[in-house]
Amino acid sequence: MGAVEYVGGAYYAMVGAGGNMMAFRAVQPQGPYTPVTLNFNLLPGGSCYFARFFRGGSVRGGWKGAEEEVLVTHQSFALETAGTYIAPYKLAVVDPDGALRLKWWSGNEALRGERLEV
Repeated sequence: MGAVEYVGGAYYAMVGAGGNMMAFRAVQPQGPYTPVTLNFNLLPGGSCYFARFFRGGSVRGGWKGAEEEVLVTHQSFALETAGTYIAPYKLAVVDPDGALRLKWWSGNEALRGERLEV
């Protein structure tokens, strides 16, 4: 787990600042990393933090999806309610232009239900 992962032929890093998550790219895991030219502000909105990549094989027991799937998880906060929320998982993909994109992951359907108070 972590904020660096090999996706679509390159290493991508998610770096947070000001509640946003920016994307950087490198050809080797130790860098150097440079800002991506497309979709730099990967998770905008000012309420995103603790974003992490993970793969099916890195989760205890895995999941029914392919181990090649790279997912992103993050938390969000709402100042107006002082609430913290775990966002739905996102599927990390690299488009033909080399932009890292976060897409809806179909496994989220199994997470639907009533709100849980903790």
